[in-house]
Amino acid sequence: MNGTESTSSLFPGGFVDAHAHFFPPRMFSAVWDFFETHNWRINYKGDPDFLADVLRGFGASHFTVLNYPHKPGVRDGLAEWTRDFSARQQGSIPFGSLLPGEPGNLEAAARWFGDWGFRGLKMQPLVSCRPINQPDMYPVFELMAERGKWFVVHAGTAPYPNEFTSLDDLEALLSDIPELKTILCHMGGFDFEKALAMMEKFPNLHLDTAMIFVDAKVFDSAFALPDERLLPFADRIVFGSDFPNIPYDFSEAVDGLKRRGFDDAFLRGVFRENSRRMFELD
Repeated sequence: MNGTESTSSLFPGGFVDAHAHFFPPRMFSAVWDFFETHNWRINYKGDPDFLADVLRGFGASHFTVLNYPHKPGVRDGLAEWTRDFSARQQGSIPFGSLLPGEPGNLEAAARWFGDWGFRGLKMQPLVSCRPINQPDMYPVFELMAERGKWFVVHAGTAPYPNEFTSLDDLEALLSDIPELKTILCHMGGFDFEKALAMMEKFPNLHLDTAMIFVDAKVFDSAFALPDERLLPFADRIVFGSDFPNIPYDFSEAVDGLKRRGFDDAFLRGVFRENSRRMFELD
């Protein structure tokens, strides 16, 4: 395990990682096996509790607990594990996940938000192979908008697309429910132009930086537009790492942003203040 002083002493009080994954051990192993059979080396492995300690050791004061079901029947057990894991992890921000079309989704989400304190939902259409905006999900998204919950979604063409990852689906959803507070993972890569156009259109849309500013040849390209294009959205961009499922040292996620020449106010917002405001952290 490697870390650097640039992560552990980033800001007084630490940073917030708005894109961190935690799965039950067997599911983590399956995820890592899948990645590594596709030439994606996992730099951090271990028991989930150990990995949470590692992330805090890098300087994280808070971090999301994101995961997702890959087939029907996994939802409830995965959410129960998330609830129990988050209860014992200082600084955790728990999220649930749903498979569109599975019976009982609305009831599950209402329980998670009302009784378990989940901050929102993460959806990964690259894995679920189902559109995020299919009709049965609308009551869930309407509930989220009503309760101020966050929708974290992987959409765009990075690292590779399928027919369900188009930003068009997210744009259609937000056109119907513009109150839905949304974080678009990986800044919508590689569809940066469209993502920024959607940021102008939807004031409740936000971006996370996971994997976009690293100099590690992870994707074919990183953020390919002038950095100045991000400045109007300085209060709607949050740091995300994709820890632990990254093939490089964690510090690269931090240093990559710092190398771009953003001023201290922008970096404080991205690494700490924006997420603290959005997730209402103490």
